[in-house]
Amino acid sequence: MAAHQDDVNFDEWEIGMPLIGDEGDDAGYRIKNFNNETERVNMTGNDRNTQDPAVLGRLYHIVNGYMRDGCGKPATLIVFEWMLRTGSAQRFRQTDIDIVFESRGLREGMFPGDELSFYDPAVVKVGPTVPIESDPVEYTVDQTTGLKLGANVGFNGASIDPEMSRNNTESGIRRVDYRLQEGYPLYVKRDSGPMDGAHWTLRENVKAQSGLPRLVRTAVLLERRPGDDQGRFAATISTKVKVSVWENAVEKLRRAVGRVPNDEPVHINPAPRKGIAHGATVLFGSRDVAEIENPFDKDNLNAVDLDDIIVIRKESAR
Repeated sequence: MAAHQDDVNFDEWEIGMPLIGDEGDDAGYRIKNFNNETERVNMTGNDRNTQDPAVLGRLYHIVNGYMRDGCGKPATLIVFEWMLRTGSAQRFRQTDIDIVFESRGLREGMFPGDELSFYDPAVVKVGPTVPIESDPVEYTVDQTTGLKLGANVGFNGASIDPEMSRNNTESGIRRVDYRLQEGYPLYVKRDSGPMDGAHWTLRENVKAQSGLPRLVRTAVLLERRPGDDQGRFAATISTKVKVSVWENAVEKLRRAVGRVPNDEPVHINPAPRKGIAHGATVLFGSRDVAEIENPFDKDNLNAVDLDDIIVIRKESAR
């Protein structure tokens, strides 16, 4: 194993998830929808070997309703929960999560082959809405700056190039590093109009080599076309991590394949469920929502505080 240490930088090892070994079956989706199910709670990561680093993503809440006052533009609130399993790695340095939303299924009056992108949900809010900085660490550095002056002077066809250099070193400059969690909407398959994707980055405190929290939640508020109250859509998830690994894991990581099939998109059906008036199809990680109180006002989803609902608290289904 020592023979490989010189050409492997553990702290910069970047892996596109999901991971499978060379012998892995790369045909078809990695995780599939059972019997054309909708709202597949376990979205990604659960098929990984327990010794491999993995981002285990699941649906925590899905609430369908309206942006404001119970009418007008339909909306969907989704809260995702991500468990970061290090496996045989020491820690996660950074995790990037991308989700793109696309409409599925023909709408009234459409024909097979008609363009569906007009009905793609629009990402209007992402939680956290502002970057979250935590676990700050103060430290000092020495900084050297240089100044270089030059001139070109001509006289009777001759030229000289006088030059002066000066370096200044300043000691004790204070710096602060911290864990970072941030998210924002973005264009994925579009290049104009409403944005169709969401991105989150989780980064460790580099100075403290803190790693990342084991459990993180993110949220997104989607706005759908007026009149498209029951139009289905899909969420395609991809994750990428940077890990720091033990020496005895490097051979296994060398065999890892970055280019593998994705998990099947999660299909979401916003049509009302019989006997369920609160608009939720997933609550607290369960699709059995009939007896669970919905903590959100489905008729005013735009008023939901995305920064508050992603905070990890001790809570139970009500």
